[in-house]
Amino acid sequence: MSRARKRSPTSTLVCPEEYAPTLASAEEIATYMASTATDYVSDEMVEEYFHGCRATLRAVAIETLREGPADGNVRNYSKERQYRDLPTLTMPPIVVDDSVIMDGHHRYRVALGQRRSTLWAYVVEASDGAS
Repeated sequence: MSRARKRSPTSTLVCPEEYAPTLASAEEIATYMASTATDYVSDEMVEEYFHGCRATLRAVAIETLREGPADGNVRNYSKERQYRDLPTLTMPPIVVDDSVIMDGHHRYRVALGQRRSTLWAYVVEASDGAS
């Protein structure tokens, strides 16, 4: 099945059409994070954390990223093996806030292991008019 794909001008990274160019609110960010998680994600907590924010899909240089807090970033080798079976070029985007990975640590580690230079990420930013 052929799908239309978005291409980054600086990379061969390809993102499937199914990912929205923008997650317009904290609620959309929370819904996206819950949809890619294999463990429980508290929508309410994510919505509160990202209140007044949106996230824009961008190709991000892996070298600019930092792993998030250890308590929300427990390494699971089994999950990493599962992600290794997915093509990193079309892997679901990670979620990044101020260069810190908020969601997608396993995808990030797999991309590092495969020596990718870029990864699709929803980059969190303040919404227009947010205080």
